[in-house]
Amino acid sequence: MQMPMLPLLFAMISQVVWLSSFGDGKRDVSGSGHRVQHKWINEEAIGDPYVKSSLQAYEQSNDLEEGAVLSRFVSGNEVVGLVWLEPLAEHHALLPLSLEMQAQFNTWNNLGDGGALHGDLFYFNVLKAQPLLHRLSLKDAETKSGRSTCFFHMNDVWAQRFFATNVLGVDEATLTVWRDLSGGKLPTLALKVPKPIAFLIANGCWTKLALPGQLSNMDLKAGWHVKHILKADRSNDLAKLRDSFLFLPSHELATASNNAQEDFFNISSVKGKERMLEFLQSVHSMLFQDARPPAPEARRNLQLQLMTAAKALQVDQFQVLDFRRQHDVILTKRRKYPAIRLLHFFWVAGSLHHDQDLRDMLRHVCLVALPPEIGAEAVSFIDGNDGGTLRLPSAATVSRVRARLDVAWTLLMRCWVMERLRQGGGRGLRVFAQTDATWQAKQEYQVTVLNFLDAADLKLLHQDCLLLGALGHVCFHGLSWASKE
Repeated sequence: MQMPMLPLLFAMISQVVWLSSFGDGKRDVSGSGHRVQHKWINEEAIGDPYVKSSLQAYEQSNDLEEGAVLSRFVSGNEVVGLVWLEPLAEHHALLPLSLEMQAQFNTWNNLGDGGALHGDLFYFNVLKAQPLLHRLSLKDAETKSGRSTCFFHMNDVWAQRFFATNVLGVDEATLTVWRDLSGGKLPTLALKVPKPIAFLIANGCWTKLALPGQLSNMDLKAGWHVKHILKADRSNDLAKLRDSFLFLPSHELATASNNAQEDFFNISSVKGKERMLEFLQSVHSMLFQDARPPAPEARRNLQLQLMTAAKALQVDQFQVLDFRRQHDVILTKRRKYPAIRLLHFFWVAGSLHHDQDLRDMLRHVCLVALPPEIGAEAVSFIDGNDGGTLRLPSAATVSRVRARLDVAWTLLMRCWVMERLRQGGGRGLRVFAQTDATWQAKQEYQVTVLNFLDAADLKLLHQDCLLLGALGHVCFHGLSWASKE
C-alpha cells in the first residue's frame, strides 16, 4: 500500500536551525522524593562515558592536549553552528539505538525521573553541519524563549548578522547552499542542547541528535507546544518539524509504548522472570512451530507484549546504571550525597549490636547496597513474602566465620607489609602506629591505626611540612602586626 502524498511530504521535511548550547546554571528539580534539588544540564552530559570518549577522540585527532575542548572551545549560552536536521524517530523500547543516541538517551533520562521518555524523546539526523568561525553569545540574540525550551526563534537582526561569511567562516557559494537548504529565507529557528553535544554535532563528530518533548521533573521541553514559541513561528518551520514525526513508522510504536506496563515483566521479581520466560516460549512457538502465520490481532498483541518486555528491560537497565552513577560520583562538587542514604547507613550500624539482629541488618544492607527494585525483591526474599524463607546462620557459625575472616585479613596484611619492607633493601616503607580509644555499643574499644608511607614520599612530605610551618609563621606574625596597628 502506497503512503498518501501528504504524509510523505511531512515525513521528508527537514529544517536548517542554529545550534546553540545551554548555560552552566543550575536547574530546579521538582517532584517529591528526588535525590537532589538541583541539576546541571551540561555536567550531566559531560559525565557520560561515550561523550567523554568522543571529546577525547577529537582532541587526539587534532593534536590537542587532554581537556582542551571543554576548557577552550565549549561554553554555555552561545551559538556554535548551523545544522540541517531531519526527523528520524520517536523513542520506544524496541528502537535500536546507536552509541550517540544511547548517550543522549541516558543524559536526558538522568535529568528527568528515569524511564519516562518512552514516546517523549525525539531523534534527528544531522544531514549537514557548519561550526561558526566565532562563537557568539545568546544574550542579545535569544528572544521570548526563556530557559525552559530547547527550540526558540532568534531575533531577525541577530540572525542576519550570524548568517554571514565572516561569522560562519565560509565562502559565498557555501552560504548560498545553506540559503537554498533554508528555502531561500533567513533561518531564525534555533535549538539549544548540552554544550558538549553541541560541539560534537557542529564539528561533524556526531550525526544524531536527541531532545525531550518534556522532562517531568524539570521545567524543560522541546518548545513546539509552547504558545509564545509557536506565535513567533511565522513560517511554521517548527510546527512542520513537529508534525513530521506523526508520519514516521516509530510514532505508532511510541504510542503503543504508553500502554506497556513494565511492571508486568519486572525482571527483579520472581514473578516477572516467570512471565518473561513464558512469553519468550510463546514467541518461539508462534514463529517456529505454528504452521499458519498469526492473525493481525495476534500480531498486534505480540507486538504490544514485545514492547512491554523491552520497556521492562530498558527501565531495569537504566535503574542499575543510575544506581552505579550515584555511587561513583557522589563526592563531586556538582552532586551532593543524599541524606536518606546516610540514614540507611545509620540504620545498618544500629543493627549490629547482636547476632540475633542479623535478619534486620541484612534487610537494611540490601536497601543500601542494591538498586531500588532489586533491593525490594531481596528484602521480600529475606522476609519470606514470596514463599521462601532465608535460613540464617547461628550465632556460633557467625562467630567462627568472623574469626576466620579476621585471621585471613591479618595474614594478608602481614604478607603485604613484609613485601613492601623488603623493597629497596628495607627502604621501601615506613610504618607509623597510633592508638586511640572509642566508645561504641556501650563498650570502650582500644583501636590501633597503622599509617603506611612510601619512603620515597618522605622528602616531599617533609618539604610540605616546612612550607606549611613557614606559612603559619608568616600568617601568625601578620595577624599580630595587624592587631597592633
